Amino acid sequence: MKRQLISLTIILPLLSLFSSLEVYAQGGKPILAPEPTAPKLRPGARTASKNKSASLTTVDYINRYRLVYDDYRYTRISVEETVSKLEALVKLAPDESTRSITNQFLGLLYLHGRSDPVKAEAAMEQAIKDKSSAIIEISFDSKWRKMAKSRSGSYGFEDNSLGWIKIESGKLTFTDRTNKPLMNDKIEAILTGQQIKDLSKTVVATFTLIELTTYNKSKPYIFAAGDMKPVEADLVIKLIQKHVMGKATAQGKATAQVRR
Repeated sequence: MKRQLISLTIILPLLSLFSSLEVYAQGGKPILAPEPTAPKLRPGARTASKNKSASLTTVDYINRYRLVYDDYRYTRISVEETVSKLEALVKLAPDESTRSITNQFLGLLYLHGRSDPVKAEAAMEQAIKDKSSAIIEISFDSKWRKMAKSRSGSYGFEDNSLGWIKIESGKLTFTDRTNKPLMNDKIEAILTGQQIKDLSKTVVATFTLIELTTYNKSKPYIFAAGDMKPVEADLVIKLIQKHVMGKATAQGKATAQVRR
């Protein structure tokens, strides 16, 4: 299975546990977990877990998380072993913020490393429920143009760019690799559920893309998730409909519509 390099920028305001993290991705290298900084606890803040079922303090949890991260990054242990370690660790999370960052990375590993959208969805759902967000790798044209056929006969975005789509309760954010919001007609690409008009899958050659239209802009957001597979597009649409637009199910008109 193709291995990718993923390191994401996440700002977690809760407890000021993490600072901004660099985001980048390159094909052919191992997927990387988000690297936490040393915890900066506020004066008088409790370091003991409030969860009786968890046996780790916040500091201990972050230290263990870093060990898994470093082990995977520098010794190139397998995706499967890393997933097993993170699955065991997340059960000991002392709070929502530490649990959510682990589930964010598990979601990426499941989706991009294992090609398992079912488990990816479960991990991403939990991250959203923990007042954080699901994060999925995307590619797009810098001017949000449609994918076109080049002179060589291959299809692709004219000015191909890489970034992330950040899905949280009531809000959707498109960001670049440094976690900076992308722009669409000089306006930051940060949307609420009320602004989204429609979602649809668009098939170009062998690639499955997503087209998102809004009520206040004529130019749609056209992008591809991960390896541009149908299951990845379905998952993105489902999460947006359920958590951003507030729909109870993703089996609506938008997912059924496929434009060619």
